[in-house]
Amino acid sequence: KRQEYLEATSGTIYLADPNQKMLSILAAKGIPEEAYDQIRVPFGTGIAGWVASEKQDLLIHNLDADPRYNKLAHYKFESNSLISSPLIYFDELLGVISINNKKSGYAFNHSDLELLSTIANRLSSTIKNAQLFHKIVDSEKELNRAKNIMKKIMPSALPLTPKLQYGVSHIPLEQVGGDFYDVTQITETKYSVLIADISGHGLSAAVLAAMAHMVLKNFETELKLTPANFLSTLNHMLYGKLASNFLTAFYGIIDIEENTILCANAGHHPPLLISKSQKTVIPLPIKGKLLGLIPDLLYEEKQFSFSPEERLVLFTDGLTEHASPDKRIKYEETL
Repeated sequence: KRQEYLEATSGTIYLADPNQKMLSILAAKGIPEEAYDQIRVPFGTGIAGWVASEKQDLLIHNLDADPRYNKLAHYKFESNSLISSPLIYFDELLGVISINNKKSGYAFNHSDLELLSTIANRLSSTIKNAQLFHKIVDSEKELNRAKNIMKKIMPSALPLTPKLQYGVSHIPLEQVGGDFYDVTQITETKYSVLIADISGHGLSAAVLAAMAHMVLKNFETELKLTPANFLSTLNHMLYGKLASNFLTAFYGIIDIEENTILCANAGHHPPLLISKSQKTVIPLPIKGKLLGLIPDLLYEEKQFSFSPEERLVLFTDGLTEHASPDKRIKYEETL
């Protein structure tokens, strides 16, 4: 996903081993996955090794003219322009990210390098959180605490009404995670539906999800009836409190008398509206910015028909990322 922000088609994320002063591949586009374990880059060797040893951003317009570039490497860069940034967390080198081959065919520029540096800062926090998570879950006691956190924020029962039926499945990638949902009766005819996803996995995501859930549960009824204001207020309250993480969310109000859903979206996958009579599957066309990263955001609000025998499918990115390696058929294979 980070390559897409830079409009590039190949790149590599390396993890640093400070004891051996060596880089290994965590993820890459353009290198076969089976080759990851075979590739080790010593600090100070090659492009990534130089970035690791110097802890500096790097912009190269012509790789062939750069003495740091290993022209005999088995896996070569696709174009002559490259940008690379160190992954640093409080002066600790965690790794290196390198991006190559801009889709436009043009060379990278300093604006691209600044964007990569910003991405590297956020990625460093994510990697550090993941490393801390794996240390924590070695303790069974801590893992059980995390499970209890998620049990408390998931609804134990959904509101009963003859006009609404529910089907729910929650399967975290790890034993705990940051996805959560809620269905609440607000008035006699209106029901709120929420699905949300904290970036990252594990205990840290679970704790942040619990915090976000506690914040939104204290909202006034009037605010809950207006999805756009609901998300704007939630963003305001979460800004600067998610430790470089972010929250995606879809929030809607189902009116069982008017047969409508009024909704707003904050960077989440749009729900699928499935019509049995028309035999159609339509992603609700509504978008918005992620929660917790930018202050004072406004969200658009749209209303759609939601009639009897229609189905609304809400899901998090765990479904789309693991349903199929072919992104073009992800919806068909997950329904």
